[in-house]
Amino acid sequence: AVFGGMFLGVAGVCLVTRHPYAFLTAGSMWLGDVAVRAVALFVDRPKPAEGAAVLAIGSLVGVALLSGFWTW
Repeated sequence: AVFGGMFLGVAGVCLVTRHPYAFLTAGSMWLGDVAVRAVALFVDRPKPAEGAAVLAIGSLVGVALLSGFWTW
């Protein structure tokens, strides 16, 4: 619940300010989450399809936020 609230707060800042640093922060948070989930997948060993989907979606969102496209 804490991290969900944090992501919602940063998303709100991105929508209101459209400042590049807000998107840098949001993208970094997403990619940091992907890194932690990758370690958790290694430790927990869930089904490969589930792990790949989580990492792929998180990586796509993080890279999209870092791309700079949203700040135009």
